[in-house]
Amino acid sequence: MEFFFELLKYILPSVVVMLTAYLLIRMYIEREQRRDLARQQRELAQNSLPLKLQAYERLALFLERIRMNNLVLRFAGGESDAPGLCKMLMLGIHQEYEHNLVQQIYVSDKLWDIVELAKNESLHALDEAMTAFADRDVEALRRHLSGKVNAETSRIIDAAIDGIRKEIRLVL
Repeated sequence: MEFFFELLKYILPSVVVMLTAYLLIRMYIEREQRRDLARQQRELAQNSLPLKLQAYERLALFLERIRMNNLVLRFAGGESDAPGLCKMLMLGIHQEYEHNLVQQIYVSDKLWDIVELAKNESLHALDEAMTAFADRDVEALRRHLSGKVNAETSRIIDAAIDGIRKEIRLVL
């Protein structure tokens, strides 16, 4: 029995020291893991912020490029008939959209829906103008697109650009 107490006298402090060391090491490792996770999240935020801002910038540029005034100026003199001009402008919108399609990864779904709505409204306006000006000269179509159609489509484009500004404020 005395041997048992003598053995317990050496083993018990060793077990207490071992448990204390285990708990301290575990707490240290958990704290370091939390620090590493926080550091990785900071780095991710620092790396993704420029990409998000670039996406907003490119979408704003896309919206400005699909304004009727800008489209008509960019594709001036290319077609001699009104339906041909409308088709060329529609193709320009589609190409711009496809070029910026990947930007949807970096923006909210709601903002992307607004950008798509602006694109679709512009295409719809061009389709209506193509039907209405099928047998008229191209200069009358250009004046119509730069005037009335530009004013109509600019409202939705302005709303989309405003949505971009609001979302940037949330990100920053």
